[in-house]
Amino acid sequence: MVGVHDGVRPFVSQEVIARCFREAAVRKAVIPVIDVVETVRHLTGSGSETVNRNDYKLVQTPQVFDADLLRRAYEQEFTPFFTDDASVVEAMGVPVHLVEGNRENIKITTPFDLKVHRGGALRSARPRHRHDHQYGRRCAEQAAVGRGGQRDRGKARRRVPQLRENARRDTVSRGERGGKDCRETIVSPTSVF
Repeated sequence: MVGVHDGVRPFVSQEVIARCFREAAVRKAVIPVIDVVETVRHLTGSGSETVNRNDYKLVQTPQVFDADLLRRAYEQEFTPFFTDDASVVEAMGVPVHLVEGNRENIKITTPFDLKVHRGGALRSARPRHRHDHQYGRRCAEQAAVGRGGQRDRGKARRRVPQLRENARRDTVSRGERGGKDCRETIVSPTSVF
């Protein structure tokens, strides 16, 4: 199995990754999708018309495929209809199966998307790793004690709550940018799941 993931989608959940790989082991070609919540209009020669949004899904990544299948798909001649790896596989006549994605898995491609990300709107929605609080506490205590040694331990203890919060915030931020501190790193689907 091989998973193709957009680097500009930093908020994919581990559950979605696991779901995609689990289904692809059986179905060979799987993509995560979410419901369309906005009203959708189809452009016609004379204007536009509303379409049933329930007939559409928004596609996310990772898109997971049998590796040999994806290699064969890449051997096709390019067409402008290839918008992602699933469309390339689908052009061979292979069905692409859908699994539930996660709404927070946005694609950061516009200045507005970047503002949403930097503003922290998605940080609170993203589930945190179970070790974040432990890492933050350990870093805060080391930072507080390490600066002044044993003689400043009392002063350090008074600073620990703020340092913990700073370390926790920094840890979560690094993790969202791909940091590896006290986090499970996904090397392959079998190493984590």
